[in-house]
Amino acid sequence: MADEVYYIIFTDDGETDENAYISATGLNNSGDSIMVTKPGGTGSETETIGYGSITFGSLKNSRSVVVGDEPTTITAVKNWYNSSNVALTDAEIAAVAPTGVQLQLYQVKDADGTEYDTTVAYGSAVKVTASDGWTATWENLPKTGTEGGVTYTYTYYVQEVTQGNYVTTYTNNGGITSGTIGVINKVDYVDVSVNKVWVGDEDNTSDRPGGVTVVLKANGTECGRQTTLDSSNSWAYTWTGLDKYSGGKEIKYTIEEVEVKYYVSEVTGDAATGFTVTNTYIERYNLPSTGGAGAWTYSVGGLALCGGILLVLYKRRRSS
Repeated sequence: MADEVYYIIFTDDGETDENAYISATGLNNSGDSIMVTKPGGTGSETETIGYGSITFGSLKNSRSVVVGDEPTTITAVKNWYNSSNVALTDAEIAAVAPTGVQLQLYQVKDADGTEYDTTVAYGSAVKVTASDGWTATWENLPKTGTEGGVTYTYTYYVQEVTQGNYVTTYTNNGGITSGTIGVINKVDYVDVSVNKVWVGDEDNTSDRPGGVTVVLKANGTECGRQTTLDSSNSWAYTWTGLDKYSGGKEIKYTIEEVEVKYYVSEVTGDAATGFTVTNTYIERYNLPSTGGAGAWTYSVGGLALCGGILLVLYKRRRSS
């Protein structure tokens, strides 16, 4: 522990230092003093400190006075790249994250001599945008401290809260006591193709429709990107510039064809290699002609036949 000791109270957003001092110490006003245990000392080794001895952090950590080394600073800097590791332009970044992103600082509190660490979200997430250079800074963070007679060491790391069409990686983010963490967002897009194959109707294409509708789905949900395949586009189409990621996870694209009369549809392939929709013709059969006699003729004939059978049965019964 450093020779010079810092007494730290962490405040809520918008809270005054005076109110934080009163809340943490239980005193009536900021002019009163409190007695604390000296760093490394016992309960009998104390000293009196007042409001002027306190260093106030920008985020709430706990409602006790934390005794520790000189506070530290953690900075997170975000960078944007495409899939070829080329930095995005401001316009390209604005298209991906028009309202900025949220970064959350986490504190790992390690009690000396214990097996498990405690990790807590340190304050609220911080919004970063182009106007602040995609940079967040947390100041007056404790590196070590004594709470309730227990000595702690503190390390920090950052995670991005909001994610869109990109994956996020980090540098220098393994739990540090000070310094700069790199937050790297890599944006990527994909193209998805589809083509149509007709089978079984080569001798008679009269039942083929003028066009068919194919629906694109993202993770099983229609995404408003349907298209029509017809002779004008050679029964093929490519969706370009589709987001590759959603929430930091790769999107699974599939397709579905709207039902085509007289054909059975089968989809093969995938988004990476392209989809093929094969429509196999279901041959239609026409009933043979009845010669134009009409239904009435057959109805009368059927009734006469039934009557004849009944008459024969009746005569046989009387004879017996």
